Amino acid sequence: ETNEEYSAKFDRLLTRYEEAGKPPTVWAVSAGASLAVRLCVELVEQPHLNIICGKVLGSQNIGEHYRKRAPAFVRSVEYSQTLYEQLDPNLCTNYIPKENADGVIDTSDMTIPGSKIVDLPPLHHARAIGYALLRYLPKS
Repeated sequence: ETNEEYSAKFDRLLTRYEEAGKPPTVWAVSAGASLAVRLCVELVEQPHLNIICGKVLGSQNIGEHYRKRAPAFVRSVEYSQTLYEQLDPNLCTNYIPKENADGVIDTSDMTIPGSKIVDLPPLHHARAIGYALLRYLPKS
């Protein structure tokens, strides 16, 4: 919901995390990754954060179209930029298309510095996400 306020989005994420039994691993995709950064920072014990093609940095690189259409997303990335250094990079994995092929998010805006990087095939954003979810998301 693009008109949903940032705080409501975060509260909804926190509620879902708690309802899921506070799992030791969080999977974050695309625009949701910046919310997941805050979630992991605010928890007493940081879960392992897996980011698939997620925008966690570079709020200044968000275009005017998205700024008008999804202000909560912009706020989320701005907040993520101020928090990411509080994450333990050993508990973060970034899934990123090779050759900066994403086409939506620049590779430098997807990466928690010092974290593990898993190279995805050079696919565009949506296809890279689909590939990563099918290839790496645990089957249960």
